[in-house]
Amino acid sequence: MNKNAILKSEKMKLAANLFAGLVLIAVGSYWRMQGTALDWNPKALIGLGFIPVGIALSKAVQLYTYSRNPKESMPALIAMSDERLQAQRNTADAAANRFLTWLLYLLFLGYTLMFPKDIFESPAWWILFALFIVATLLPAAILAFISRNKTALSEE
Repeated sequence: MNKNAILKSEKMKLAANLFAGLVLIAVGSYWRMQGTALDWNPKALIGLGFIPVGIALSKAVQLYTYSRNPKESMPALIAMSDERLQAQRNTADAAANRFLTWLLYLLFLGYTLMFPKDIFESPAWWILFALFIVATLLPAAILAFISRNKTALSEE
């Protein structure tokens, strides 16, 4: 990947995160001002909007640093496109995914054992159950999707 493609990708991530964050903040603010009868607090939506805005801010700082010091930022751009470093990051991501899956499993078991009367009734139990199932099945589904697409592309 060349420098321009990496910078274009970073700018797209900046724009997407900024747009998503501003939409969440705007919708949450609108609902809060309207005082709609929701079962949840619109402040939560506003708070969630600050996550992508923070990511967009960090991308903006990175892009500003790249434009101010192009020669000094070249190692960082090379690190983004180096296949060996990407393989190491993928290995670390896989280990983190396994750890988080086990953490969700322990949370699910702990909640089930601590509050046995909530089984099949509490929304928190169902949310933990769904997160655990998704975290368990998603890596296999993604792998199957990627391998199916690679075989379809190689046959064409």
